[in-house]
Amino acid sequence: MDAGSLTRKGPSPSGKATEVTVLLRNADRLLKENNCEGALAAIAQARALDPQNPYAVAYEERVRSLIKAKTDTSSPAPVKPAAGVSAPTAPKPAPAAAPRPPSEDDLRKKEGAQRQKAIDEKINGLLKSVEQYRSRKEYQWALEEISRAALLSPDNPAIFSMREQVTKEMDSEQRRGEEEKKRWLEEQQQRKQLLVKEQAERLRKEKEERETRLEEAKRKAQQEKVQQYLARSRAFLTAGKFEAAMNELTFIVVIDPLNDEASSLSAQIKQRQEQVRREEEERARQREEEQRKRREAIEREIERQCAEAMALAEQGNTSDALLVITRAYVIDPASTKVRDCEVAIMAVRDQAIRNAEERRKAEEEEERRMAEEELERMAREEQERLLREQAVEEERRRLQKEQIHEHLGSARFEFSQQRYESALAEVALAFLLDPFDEDIKALEEEILAAQGHNRTEEVQFDQPAVSIEEGPEAVQTHITEAHRLIHVGMYDRALEELTRAFIIDPLNEEVQVLEREIDSLRFASAPPETVTSSMQKSAEVPGSEPSMEEDHLARAEECFDREAYEEALAEVALGLLDHPNDTDLMDLERKIWEAQNEARRSAQPEKSERELHAQEERARRLQLHLLAADEFQKQNDFTRALDEVAKAYVIDPLSPEIKKLEVRIRQNQSRQSPVSANALKLVYPNEKAAGGAR
Repeated sequence: MDAGSLTRKGPSPSGKATEVTVLLRNADRLLKENNCEGALAAIAQARALDPQNPYAVAYEERVRSLIKAKTDTSSPAPVKPAAGVSAPTAPKPAPAAAPRPPSEDDLRKKEGAQRQKAIDEKINGLLKSVEQYRSRKEYQWALEEISRAALLSPDNPAIFSMREQVTKEMDSEQRRGEEEKKRWLEEQQQRKQLLVKEQAERLRKEKEERETRLEEAKRKAQQEKVQQYLARSRAFLTAGKFEAAMNELTFIVVIDPLNDEASSLSAQIKQRQEQVRREEEERARQREEEQRKRREAIEREIERQCAEAMALAEQGNTSDALLVITRAYVIDPASTKVRDCEVAIMAVRDQAIRNAEERRKAEEEEERRMAEEELERMAREEQERLLREQAVEEERRRLQKEQIHEHLGSARFEFSQQRYESALAEVALAFLLDPFDEDIKALEEEILAAQGHNRTEEVQFDQPAVSIEEGPEAVQTHITEAHRLIHVGMYDRALEELTRAFIIDPLNEEVQVLEREIDSLRFASAPPETVTSSMQKSAEVPGSEPSMEEDHLARAEECFDREAYEEALAEVALGLLDHPNDTDLMDLERKIWEAQNEARRSAQPEKSERELHAQEERARRLQLHLLAADEFQKQNDFTRALDEVAKAYVIDPLSPEIKKLEVRIRQNQSRQSPVSANALKLVYPNEKAAGGAR
């Protein structure tokens, strides 16, 4: 049996391992044929396929050692002497008999014996490894070791027999493993089927229990729902809502058609419905009877009033006659009797009017004559009045100059104390008295320049702007000035000082006491007509003291009566600051704007140079208020900022610049804190100026 047949009977290795084995066998065959070069070429091909194959490496080393040995043997080097014999140093006579070197055949046999011994030892070691693998049932590794032994001795029958035994044992073990796996799979399948059956049974029982619980809960819920519907139906029946009660019973019929309580309650509802229907029919009959009687009474009353009206018309009292007819129209607007009676009365009235017109013309002629005489008398009185007014005007101008001088003195004092806002406020009050005074304008420019320089220094040193007017000292300063002005009888100026103090500290009781004191002093010094009207107003609310709201309202009405519209609007704004929803103040505000707009429309001639100058002054004052409002906004004092905006609206209610600034202030105020209930309510001339309806 050759090596090829032995190899074919074993298990087929992979393609690469098969080619390596064939090449190594060819190398062994060529080596036996003493073709070392061919054997090296075959081994090189095997290592090209599997560089790490240990058998190819061992064969290559062995072949190269044989080639080296052959090369050493065939070289012309001197033959080594025998052991223990030294080389001759000088020519000697030839020995009797020289030792014969071993022949090539002897060397080959010796080498073959050594090689066979090494192969046998290697094969024995591999077979021991095979026995160990067999004992551990690692047949694949055992077959690998047998393949290695077969490479060393392809014709060894022991290796072939060992391969057969390992293969049979491996096949037997595989069959046994497959049977055990099959048995294990069958057991797993049976266990799985049993678990599925148990789970299905458990799910079936759970489903039955769940359905039972659901049925019980459903029955219980239906009973509760039926009781609810019955209770609601009884409640509707008690309230007389029969349709709603029957609707509730309809739901019960859907849930429980055979419910006895629902049937009984339905009969009760129908009985009550029939009873109510009969009662309503009786009431309808009674209403018809009452309406009939009422119509008869109306007809009798209309006849009576028509008779009364005609009697009055015949007496010449057509106005009362028409009033009587009007009352008859209220009773029955569609009555033809009333309409005919009215036509007759109107004819009588027209005739009376014609007669009265004739008498009037005669009387007018007489009055015209008397009026001419009166005009002559009035002309003389007018001349005398003009002389008196001229004297009064001169006195007023003198007092105005004194007031301007006082305002300028206060402004200079505030300016010297670096209270620029208070100084500008005094300048603004002086401008209200005389917008064209050059001294006022010069002082204002000086204050603005100093204020701008002060603000620049504050920005450079990055210090927060602090207004000294916001402390209690400023409030006390205004109160002291108000006391002085009250003492000299300048009540309007005193009220202005108290207004400034009120803006700084709205809860100061001393300010309110002084305001009431000023009102009482003004009331005492007012003309008799004003006193009488004030007494009439106070009599309307007995036992009540005048409040700050009434003070502002009274001052606003006083300014409105003397056509000082801007001062009146300022008082209204201050009143709305405390009472934003006061209807009297809002009505007066609307009347002031209408009167002011009407006055502006009526005065449309060519603007004089003085009017243009006044317009420029108003624009300058407007900018002053806007700058003050912006400064207060930067200090987060939004109440005072909105107060300045209100003053700017008084000067120019339709300015879009004011509106933009107001919107910006209110947005910043909403970011800082929620809107206060006592926030300043600005005044507007109309809806367009305010940006919409208030």
